[in-house]
Amino acid sequence: MLSVKRDATGTDHPPSRVETQARTRAALLAAARECFLERGFHDASVGEIARRAGYTTGALYSNFGGKDDLFLAMLDEHLVDRAQSQRHRMAEGATFEEAVRAAARDLHRAGEREPGMTPLTVEFWTYAASRPELRERARALQARQIEWIADLVRGVCERHGVRPG
Repeated sequence: MLSVKRDATGTDHPPSRVETQARTRAALLAAARECFLERGFHDASVGEIARRAGYTTGALYSNFGGKDDLFLAMLDEHLVDRAQSQRHRMAEGATFEEAVRAAARDLHRAGEREPGMTPLTVEFWTYAASRPELRERARALQARQIEWIADLVRGVCERHGVRPG
C-alpha cells in the first residue's frame, strides 16, 4: 500500500516516483541482507530476495544489475552504517583512550549482532577475486572503507590533541 503525503493545504499526494523507487530499493536491500546472511552469497537467489521484499525480480533488476550489484550495494550500506556507528561511539569518549575503547566495544557488539557478516564478506571476496571487473569494484569499496576508518581516526586524534605517528 502506498502512503500518501498531505501538503500544507491539506491535499493528499501519492509518493513521487523517486520516493517509490527509494522505498523499493530499501526493501530490496533489507531483504538481500537477510537472505545473504541466512543462505550465504552463493545460495541466495535474486528470486528469493525479490519475493522476501515483496517485489518481482524485474523490480530487483531495474534497481540493481544483478546479484553482484545487489551484494555490493548491501555491503556498502553495511559499511556506511558501521562507519556512522563508529563515529558516534568515538564522539562519546571524553578522552582519546575512551573514544578508542568505545569504538572497539562497538565493533565487538556489531560482530556479536551479525556473526555471519564476516564469513559472508569473505565468501563474496573469494568469489570476486577471480572476476577482474567485480574484483576492482570490491577493491574500490574496500578502499573507501579504509578512508572512512582513516577519517575517523584523524578526527578523534584532532579532537583529543593526539598527533598520529
